[in-house]
Amino acid sequence: MEMIRKKKKRVLFLCGSMSMGGTEKNVVTIAKQLDRDRFEPEVYCVYGGGPLEEQLKTNSIPYEVGSPGRIFEPKIFRRTYRFLQRGDYDIIHCFGYPVIYLGTLLGAVLGIKVIVAIQALDTWKHRMDIMTDKALKPFVDLYIADSEGARHFAMEQQGLLPERIMTIYDGVDTASLLPTADIRALKKDIGINDLSAVVGVVGRLQDEHKGQSYFIRAIPFILKEFPQTHFLIVGDGADRGSLESLAGKTLMREHVSFTGTRTDLANMFSVIDILVIPSVQWESITKTMLEALAMAKPIIATRIGDVGEILIDGVTGLLIPPREPLEIAKAVTYLLNHPDHSRELGRRGREVIFERKLTLEMSVKIIEDTYEKLLSANKRSSRSLIEKSRVGFLFIIFCLASLTYSLYKAIANIFRYLKSEDKT
Repeated sequence: MEMIRKKKKRVLFLCGSMSMGGTEKNVVTIAKQLDRDRFEPEVYCVYGGGPLEEQLKTNSIPYEVGSPGRIFEPKIFRRTYRFLQRGDYDIIHCFGYPVIYLGTLLGAVLGIKVIVAIQALDTWKHRMDIMTDKALKPFVDLYIADSEGARHFAMEQQGLLPERIMTIYDGVDTASLLPTADIRALKKDIGINDLSAVVGVVGRLQDEHKGQSYFIRAIPFILKEFPQTHFLIVGDGADRGSLESLAGKTLMREHVSFTGTRTDLANMFSVIDILVIPSVQWESITKTMLEALAMAKPIIATRIGDVGEILIDGVTGLLIPPREPLEIAKAVTYLLNHPDHSRELGRRGREVIFERKLTLEMSVKIIEDTYEKLLSANKRSSRSLIEKSRVGFLFIIFCLASLTYSLYKAIANIFRYLKSEDKT
């Protein structure tokens, strides 16, 4: 008798876009690693697409892209609701704020069996964000924190019970970290002298968070001792223009290269000799840091958030105070002066990735087992009448907020039109 095949569980990954951010990369890496014999992954990008769409296509992961806007705009609400409504999903896994709010509310309204939300070290949240978290937490079956610090902070800030939140570190896709181009050819293409040491930063160019301006301000001090050093800034964002302007004002421009968005990060890491992570706000354990560790790159990072859970000062990297260009310069020149110690930091960092099971395979295996447990628990229980009433009330509030936003925009457009008429 032919064995009855078990029905695959449909998993929807809900995120903002497919840009090159750590959250979006995490969505792609988890989705493509899921066991296709047990799960059917799909991705919905609420606000738009991006360069990572190509990886979804390459890995045959169905996805759909929404439209630009804000969470309270009716078109965002309506399109997301309709998409979820027709999907018959078993699990909705929500990434990033405020997408988590939208996914949790609509998932509960539509009766999706399991709702999972990613939890980062969100020290930036204001009172309204925290109130929203507390209102929606009964409908989230499990929060997944990306660090122990994020887990404990969320328990304190949002009042989560320990059993409702667990830590699963982002796993590194070691298979994708194999360079595909010759290092010398890459350097030549970027404009780097083959004999130059390369110090780099990798990430979204958002200075108030990532602190790239402090890295740029450190460069003149480094050049005084090591005048042949080249500095590589990988990534793009709203602050690129101001950072390029700062680089042009403070040093000889030929020592700095802005690459813009790159999807071949393994190639970029292969060019970089020392990675600097100059973040100044709410940093969890970044994907960039884990990828660089896996490639045995020595790292200098600011003591921000949970970075110290993995990066141990003097053992697997160097930790420095934030917003201190001189400290960045001192750490970089120290490593350039002590290449043996620099290589040792890189070697130990790579070992930590495997010792602490921070590979993609291991983290996704934990996620898969967690999905199964949550689905099994869901079969034994259903949401109470109180919970159903509460989600209905929140749904009405969200609809009213959406309508209010539309009314505000309509009135604002009318006044803008009347002002333009007055001018003419």
